[in-house]
Amino acid sequence: MQVETKYWVHPDDWIYVGDVIEGAREATQSEIEEHIAETASPDVT
Repeated sequence: MQVETKYWVHPDDWIYVGDVIEGAREATQSEIEEHIAETASPDVT
């Protein structure tokens, strides 16, 4: 079984992962990419 990660835009305009809540909409690919770039930990090697 594979689980799909869903990104949503909260009615207050912040992105989250999880179940949809009332008033949220699915995030666009560009919103997801921007969110990941802003929140991802730097690669430590």
